[in-house]
Amino acid sequence: TFAGTSTFANFVGIGITAPTAQLSVKGTGLTSQKYFDTVDSGGVGQARIYSDSSGNGYLQLDDTSGNTDVQLSTGGDSYFTGGNVGIGINAPTALLNLVKATPPLTITLASNYLQIGGAESGTNTYRIIGFGYNTASTTNFPAYMGYQEITNTGNTKGDLVFGTRDVTSDTLASEQMRITSAGNVGIGTTSPAYTLDTYGTFRALS
Repeated sequence: TFAGTSTFANFVGIGITAPTAQLSVKGTGLTSQKYFDTVDSGGVGQARIYSDSSGNGYLQLDDTSGNTDVQLSTGGDSYFTGGNVGIGINAPTALLNLVKATPPLTITLASNYLQIGGAESGTNTYRIIGFGYNTASTTNFPAYMGYQEITNTGNTKGDLVFGTRDVTSDTLASEQMRITSAGNVGIGTTSPAYTLDTYGTFRALS
């Protein structure tokens, strides 16, 4: 028997007399509501769904000592916390470890370990990976590498781009090198016309 529980059109409600889903749970107040909580034999919570006093929602999994292993949130900014994350591996050795059961022998869409971009397209648009220090007020990152889509017709095509900045202020990193879809490499230029195009002085050592 559950207090405040009723069934309605094959729905079950806990704390609500007119459930609108197969299982509806409603807390007793507007803040700090616990909707679901499991505890071990020592009374330590191990899995819970709740909202805090600010109304932020959480899905949280704890170990037997009460330390948070996994936490997802909407307004609490802790979208994912815990140890290493493994996809395709049970014992990840890095913050993010991607493993395939069989290493691919070909380069196809299905052989990707990580795909950035897919359904979106647009002429001169970017798919960028940023590197370096940033804060909540930061606008730019110190370095980047990525892809710029040059033509969005058909299956599209584009260039690989690499950028850095040489100042410590929050300024946009400058493109330093580009590999075009034709295979031309440009250093110090964004439009290389030859297999290797460099802008400025350079040195070649034997």
